[in-house]
Amino acid sequence: MKSPLTSLPGDVLLEIAKFLPCLADVLHVCLTSSVIYNQVMQVLYESVDLCSADQCSRTLSMLQRRPEVARHLRKLVVRPDEDPRRRRRRYSPVDGYLVSASVRQAAPRLDALHTFIWDGEDLPPYDDMWFALRISCPQLRTIGTSMGPVTPNPRSHLFDFSNLAGFSLTLRSGFYSQFDLLCINIYEDDLPPFQPLWDMLIKRCPNLEVLTVDGVSARPADARILYSARWPKLRTLVVGPILIQHEAHNFNITQEKPPFARFLEEHKDLRSLHLTSHHAGLSAADLHALDMEALPHLTEFCGSLSQLQALPHSVARSIKSARFPEPMLLREVTPPLTVSMVLHNMSSLTNLSINFVLQSGYYDNIGVLKSIVSSCPLLINLEITCSSQPAFYLDAFSRAIRSLSKLRTLSLTMVKVPGDEPMTKGAARIALSNPRLKKFTVSYISRYASFPRHFHHIYSQPMHSDAYETGTYEVICDQHGLPIKLSVYERHSQTLVWWHWVSRRRYVYDLRPPGHPDAERKGLVQLLMEKGNAGEETRLLFFCCMLVALALLATIRA
Repeated sequence: MKSPLTSLPGDVLLEIAKFLPCLADVLHVCLTSSVIYNQVMQVLYESVDLCSADQCSRTLSMLQRRPEVARHLRKLVVRPDEDPRRRRRRYSPVDGYLVSASVRQAAPRLDALHTFIWDGEDLPPYDDMWFALRISCPQLRTIGTSMGPVTPNPRSHLFDFSNLAGFSLTLRSGFYSQFDLLCINIYEDDLPPFQPLWDMLIKRCPNLEVLTVDGVSARPADARILYSARWPKLRTLVVGPILIQHEAHNFNITQEKPPFARFLEEHKDLRSLHLTSHHAGLSAADLHALDMEALPHLTEFCGSLSQLQALPHSVARSIKSARFPEPMLLREVTPPLTVSMVLHNMSSLTNLSINFVLQSGYYDNIGVLKSIVSSCPLLINLEITCSSQPAFYLDAFSRAIRSLSKLRTLSLTMVKVPGDEPMTKGAARIALSNPRLKKFTVSYISRYASFPRHFHHIYSQPMHSDAYETGTYEVICDQHGLPIKLSVYERHSQTLVWWHWVSRRRYVYDLRPPGHPDAERKGLVQLLMEKGNAGEETRLLFFCCMLVALALLATIRA
């Protein structure tokens, strides 16, 4: 039977595909008809993120064989050392050679490529991969790479690009290990690999809009050469703990403004600023020196609470998105009152991501949540992580966020309180208390789960949260906008000795009470499988009936 969608114009099909919430739904639409597939292929392959060497090589080989697919690719991210089946990255030089060769061979087909990111544990082994991308991809304007123990050649093709709009550099563990015994100032006598890099960015890329310098380094570098540069069109800046400047008190003595403050004041069109709260990173004193008129267009900030406090009040009031990736000690280091006061001054805040580490013996966790909610009444997206200790019951959490009438998406990661109700029941309470909520996620982690330092660069993959139970819920509303059902996707991770397995389940949960005229009536099997009180009572009644039946059968036979 021919699908009725095939009669629609191609532009309409593209708009429908762009409206779908995830690529899995786009793929399902494409599989309904070859005509739809050819029309919607542009949305499906516009941005491709590849994990593991096997997936990278297979997908890149397919792009090389099928130019009609490769011509739609605009953004490509390859992670040869990232395997979703493993919790940690696995470095293999053989995988690096395989993937970089595949990129080099597929480059002539990627004529529409705009962004390419290499996110491995080291540089691509085949350096001529960069040459193939530069020659074969005329629209390539954003590149990113990672560096590990292997030092790049000063004559590398990586440093031959010009007129870039975005550049990302991530240093992996092992970088600078061969220079530990050298005392070289990068500003005065730069190491050979870095001088071509700065020449490319400062001299040949005057219109740079996105700059990311992040990662892990045993010896942070002097950042004065970076802060002396000027990019008039810079919109996004990400600075990790690998760059430092002289101590702030040295500048206070001479009444000289820190180089980082001068750098920010010169870039007035900066929209997004990501800083690290690591001890080797930039201190809040560098931001205290900013003029009141600095950063007039800043809307996104990622860093520590002290850095946010150091920003001018006019900047804080204009920020719409704030992220605090480093965990905050709730009781001793970061008093709840300080958090609420800082957030209260951010009158335009609509997106918030915050991470708490709960102290043992501190029980007013729901009060802290209420203070955050009352300080940010305009929140649209909220992400909260509470680790180390059980935080609060889902029922109490749903009541605490009830006043967030504009909330659309929610992500909650916490340690489960013993004796709390099933996750789906708590999710139903959250959906009913916030009718405008569209999608939310609830994850349970162990109290011993560790959170490594988060890389701030914008092309990084979300860190694995070690959640043993995760539920993703999409709210289905009726014609009046009231929630009636939940589209549920559950993921359970279990470990027995050395066996580890993951179970997944998709189903629809009805939010309407039993007996509602429009509610779906549950059968006996569904009642037996339900995790709530009704399921427990049904299983108990079924077990009693089975005992009675067996007793009657034994009596008749006797």
